[in-house]
Amino acid sequence: MVAAAYGSTADSSKPVEKEPLAWEDRGTVLSLVIAIAASSASHIVALVLMFLCMKGHEGQLIKCRVGEEGLTPFTVGICEYTKAYAECFPEVCLAVLLLFIARNLLQSRLYYNLLTIRSVIMFSARNMLQDRLVQFLLWCYVHVLGHLGLILYMAFDEHGAEFVTKQAQQSISTGSTAGMKDDYEWTQLVSIATALVVPSTFFLIFLHGSYDIERSLVPLSEYFHDAADCASVERPNSHKEDVTCTLLALDDISTASFLRDKHNEIAPNEEAKNTESLETHLVRRFRADGIKMDGLPPIGLPGALWPARLLGSRKNVGSSAITFRLLWIGYAITAFLACLYLASVHMQILQADFKHWWSTPSHYAIALHMAVVEVHAVALFYVALVFYGSLVNCL
Repeated sequence: MVAAAYGSTADSSKPVEKEPLAWEDRGTVLSLVIAIAASSASHIVALVLMFLCMKGHEGQLIKCRVGEEGLTPFTVGICEYTKAYAECFPEVCLAVLLLFIARNLLQSRLYYNLLTIRSVIMFSARNMLQDRLVQFLLWCYVHVLGHLGLILYMAFDEHGAEFVTKQAQQSISTGSTAGMKDDYEWTQLVSIATALVVPSTFFLIFLHGSYDIERSLVPLSEYFHDAADCASVERPNSHKEDVTCTLLALDDISTASFLRDKHNEIAPNEEAKNTESLETHLVRRFRADGIKMDGLPPIGLPGALWPARLLGSRKNVGSSAITFRLLWIGYAITAFLACLYLASVHMQILQADFKHWWSTPSHYAIALHMAVVEVHAVALFYVALVFYGSLVNCL
């Protein structure tokens, strides 16, 4: 079966196309979509639970009002500050997930396309703690834990806040005892703690486990194994141990910089434009003009969409390349609109806070809440601009 795949034919007058190898199938559009959907399923589930739990418990968070719930003016400021992070955290996670899926889609496609032309690209982003956007996400997560800590502090403070919800108000109005109220508050405390911590923690754990994209790519040992099998078919009397495979090693930092500066010049010749891929021309140009760039920080999620300049170009030919280009354009437009919508929701929260700012004595506390929401709105708008920039390079 292998021999037939690599050129042994019954009729030598008819050329036979090579069957794709197992690792080559991983680079097809359908295989990429299935693989990325499977690897992102845990993130999506955690994110859905986060929206359901945290958004469902927004009305049960501490009401940051001076005096009414035993809060001092200083505690009200901390309450509003940390509460804003708890309210905005799911949206930031969604923006990070959209970038994470986009990065995996583009970089996986580029990796397999380059491997078919005897080139391999090495990705520098392996530690999510070095990613600025993930650092911001962790900063928000710490403040979510801070809000939970404030809830716990108020729960154990005998003069602290009362966690009053609609059900609690109904039980109090019907003459329930203090003991029943305390039991309800402890139930609500566990419910709020679970809603704040569990889904967000699992989301970060899943992100940490899958951040290094090279763990999900085909190992080069499989590439060498298939190359040895191919050589053994062509030279039956040779040993696999004697087979030498040569690969051009590219790093993502140098390639991204080269592609940014030379992307308008990367195009096949007229004679070869229907048979030569853009990746082949990129490798040829990089051999001649590329400069290795050392000492630069790894490319994080916001900058990881650089392969869109190549994979989303109109110069791509072939049904597979065109299909992937349309897939990427559709995903990028959806992600762009989603981030814009989330940013607009935060702007509406800012508008409501501004109206509330005039009717409350805790002006500085509302100002802290508005500042945090504004930072999250800017972050979401920035992610939207990242997707917009990748679309500009395709359209």
